[in-house]
Amino acid sequence: MRCLAWNCHGLGNPRTIYALQKILKKKDPDVLFLSETIQKSCKLDKIRVQYNLHGLFCVDPMGQSGGLAMLWKEQVDLRITSFSKNHIDVEIVDTNDLKWRLTGFYEEPDTNSRKLSWNLLRNLGIRNNIPWICMGDFNEILWAQEKEWGMTRPKWQMKAFRDVLEKVELDDLGFSDHWFTWKRGKTKKTLVKERLDRAVANKYWYNSFPKYKIAHMDCSQLDHSVLLLDTSSNKKTRSNHGKRRKRQFEAMRGQRRGSKDNY
Repeated sequence: MRCLAWNCHGLGNPRTIYALQKILKKKDPDVLFLSETIQKSCKLDKIRVQYNLHGLFCVDPMGQSGGLAMLWKEQVDLRITSFSKNHIDVEIVDTNDLKWRLTGFYEEPDTNSRKLSWNLLRNLGIRNNIPWICMGDFNEILWAQEKEWGMTRPKWQMKAFRDVLEKVELDDLGFSDHWFTWKRGKTKKTLVKERLDRAVANKYWYNSFPKYKIAHMDCSQLDHSVLLLDTSSNKKTRSNHGKRRKRQFEAMRGQRRGSKDNY
């Protein structure tokens, strides 16, 4: 199964629609999670029909910001379990009758909302007894090395993110392809790159899908990369589950120097 998560930053932008068309045609995902749609359900339903998708669940934006959408194919056995302005949580029953959770997550850029969002993640983690993967734009980094240029991220802010993932027993799943998932600016003085988008999962999930792959797909002139999850890829995204996250990241940093696969 292929699942895609993307902060599209407004589906009213022609460049965004064009990028989405290319992605859907090339990767043909079974489940699609979009954040910052800035569109109401009527607009998104046109996209559902255009791309022959069966299911659509929307959280409408608040004014000119926010908005979430989950879309899926007809053959996907999917049930919405909860939602808010920051998440859509679903249960999926796989073809081999395995039930697992997928949470599309979006954290706003405003750091004043972090505490509420991390509390939401803790509440979602209460029901952590089945395979669970959470993916999307967390608008936060785990370690200073996940940012290049720009203002230094406060250590306490990164630690708060690491702490909540540890509390709900979610591990970073790693990635392949390019390192950063968000960029802004075009010159050396203005350019900032960060790894804000990621997939995290509990041990039940990655033990159930040992051949998974997470890829970062660049969208050229748009801010955010696309996260593409393939649950049964022949080329597995390597990761060091079970070790301390700092050691895990040091392995990722070492791979960054000379490999396209990072773990």
